[in-house]
Amino acid sequence: MWALVPSFYLYAFYDTTKNYLLSQQVIYPPLIISSAMALFHCLISYLFVFKLDLGLTGAAWAKNLTEGLNCLGLYLYITIYHPTQESWIEWDIKSTNNIHRYLMVVLTHEAFLYFEVAAFQILGLVACYVLAN
Repeated sequence: MWALVPSFYLYAFYDTTKNYLLSQQVIYPPLIISSAMALFHCLISYLFVFKLDLGLTGAAWAKNLTEGLNCLGLYLYITIYHPTQESWIEWDIKSTNNIHRYLMVVLTHEAFLYFEVAAFQILGLVACYVLAN
């Protein structure tokens, strides 16, 4: 289970970045990147779990690798193509005026996101374990 911890942080970055792009009406790049990584995840999971015989730990590291590549794909897309240049703002001291309220909203959202992803991952691992035995 501890091998899944990096994927929680990676998924939080990916989800935030994807939602930012979707709010800017940029739809297809996250869709294409996610679809490609889903296919890659199937292949890498098969390799880690069955060919390298890593079992559940291999499945967790395959998930980490897939989430990392998802994040890298979106990051590269944003830095290379600059799809939302008009909505970028410069940071100054006024940006931090209401930081406490913002942090409370963000931390609450991230806690819910963490529990949602953790529950999904645990149920997936339990289902695989039950099917294997």
